[in-house]
Amino acid sequence: MRVFVIGPQFCDSFARNISTTLQQMGHEVSIHPGSRHRHDVAGARNALWAYAHKIAPSIDAGFLRRLYQDVENCRPALVLVTHDLFTSGQVERIKRSAQCPVFCWYVDPIANVKHDALFAGAYDQVFAKEPRLVETLARKLKVNAVYLAEACNPVWHKPVDPTPEQLVQYGCDVAGQGTLHPYRARFFEAFEGSGLQVKIWGSVAAMSVKSSSRGYFQFRYIGEQEKAVAFRSAKVLVNNMNFTEFDGVNNTLFEAAGCGAFVLCDAKAVLPSLFVVGEEVVTFESRDELLDKLRYYLSAAGEAERLVIRERAWRRAHHDHTYQKRMQTILSAL
Repeated sequence: MRVFVIGPQFCDSFARNISTTLQQMGHEVSIHPGSRHRHDVAGARNALWAYAHKIAPSIDAGFLRRLYQDVENCRPALVLVTHDLFTSGQVERIKRSAQCPVFCWYVDPIANVKHDALFAGAYDQVFAKEPRLVETLARKLKVNAVYLAEACNPVWHKPVDPTPEQLVQYGCDVAGQGTLHPYRARFFEAFEGSGLQVKIWGSVAAMSVKSSSRGYFQFRYIGEQEKAVAFRSAKVLVNNMNFTEFDGVNNTLFEAAGCGAFVLCDAKAVLPSLFVVGEEVVTFESRDELLDKLRYYLSAAGEAERLVIRERAWRRAHHDHTYQKRMQTILSAL
């Protein structure tokens, strides 16, 4: 099958994981970034592009013209859009160029929806990781939307044995991943005075964030093999999700589990359907519960249990929660 994937392509990006998985499955893949926003670069670069688009609309016009032409030349059987990249009018234009179904797999928090295409029913099929969004689209707007969780890629999200040199660089008691926004900054202030070594991996930190937890932030994007080393080198991966993740879970859960990390995760409604809570991942609902469980699993009494749980996590992730499994679901919708 010939599939046209639209989404930013960089190390361990969502679109790159989709594209490489489709190729491994034997499909022919064409790609287009769809956006110049990237999580692997400093926020200033993304802000510069956003400003340039506002003062020079012709930049976007030329970008879209090339996209429409690339889609038409490809003649795909499916166009798969990642994230919320287009207006409904732009999606309709893509459909005319493609002459095939156009799907969207939306995996950002609800708060990040910025265009009307998801609500307007422009896509032939919408897949989303947030059950509340799916319910709103399907029941209230009659949009063809279904729930689909994110995934790990066993090609690089897999357990590794860090070298002594890697443990010096990546080793810590507690690791985190993601943009350092005000909510996450305040959350990680809980570790002040704990004596724990904390490292938060990510390249983007809002300049407006003034927090003591900023010292934990590494100002470095990690992906693929490096991510596997970093996650496995941490004793605990604390998965602090965006506060607008309501019932669904983020991709860090699947990546960390796939890398064989011990995951201490925000409790979410869908989690028990994905992992066995307490046996494959451990959850918390408050700061006090988080700190209590950290103290236990980092103690001599909890270490053996922690090591067993992290092994169960990667086996579950590699068995049930891979990009190949998710792509089989998406392609079956054709």
